Amino acid sequence: MELTSTFKSLRTIAFRRKSFNTHKKRSLLKPMITVSATGCIVACVGPFLSDFSNNDASIIKNVFLENMDKILEWIEENDIVVVDRGFRDAIGVMQSLGLDVVMPPFLDNRRQFTTQESNESRCITKIRWIVEGVNRRIKEFQKNRIERLLNENNLMRRPSAWETIDHTDIIDDFPTLSEEDIGDIILKRAPSYTAEKAGTNDLTATVPYSIQMCRSFPNLIRASTQSTQSQRRSYYPTIQLSSDEILGWWCDCPVGSRVLGCCSHVLPVIWFLCHRRWQSNSRRRTSTDLMSFFTDSVPISDFYDSSDDESATTDRYSLA
Repeated sequence: MELTSTFKSLRTIAFRRKSFNTHKKRSLLKPMITVSATGCIVACVGPFLSDFSNNDASIIKNVFLENMDKILEWIEENDIVVVDRGFRDAIGVMQSLGLDVVMPPFLDNRRQFTTQESNESRCITKIRWIVEGVNRRIKEFQKNRIERLLNENNLMRRPSAWETIDHTDIIDDFPTLSEEDIGDIILKRAPSYTAEKAGTNDLTATVPYSIQMCRSFPNLIRASTQSTQSQRRSYYPTIQLSSDEILGWWCDCPVGSRVLGCCSHVLPVIWFLCHRRWQSNSRRRTSTDLMSFFTDSVPISDFYDSSDDESATTDRYSLA
């Protein structure tokens, strides 16, 4: 048995508090997976919250006592359950059900395991590798189709494969989505990215928002997006779409290949082209407007004397 963690972040404070894991220092949701010795997934229960009251032992005790997924109907007496040390507080419950619990031993203030304990711990680790492999397969259950399409046709390294157009040229080809359809996990950053690219905060008017359309695949578009941290770095979020839905996305940023959600560079493009362009109301004043109240100094090289003669007359600079 194993509890694998899935990252999730929501705006609801109470939910974020209950889903914050003090061990890994981030928000997590934990489904519990039971795997046979052959690698077959027997049961998957959850997901559970991950605060201090939802540790591995508490969750497994709740699963057995509540008979979740009818687990008591298919386990039998003397079945061997291989768990890690996180389930140590639930050993009594599992043993009371007639299960043989196998768990790596503890040092208990000793400097070294005995030979038998070391061999048993190694054997348990090799057996538990099966469930770790299942977790990895689940997290990679779906490859990014857009990334594969770009690589197979070498579209990322061929600028000639893309044609720069204005978004209004193909605006009717984009689906119309609500903010609820898009989701609100990283939606708050979308207006800032869009305003920077368009050069204005008034996104209800006609704005110069250019995109690139693939010549070989007309339903494949991308838009250059400036990095938040680096002035010299730009990313190219790529989106495949139809008139009814978004078919897929990919970005060349470090986390842009995920398929469970999208990065903060893909979302602004979808938000603007599929939602914001169809709204008539103006949004509240954004932080970008505050830039006009501040002065950005222009880089100027320092004055220096290029003469090697110390007795030469030194040039003087004045403010006159």
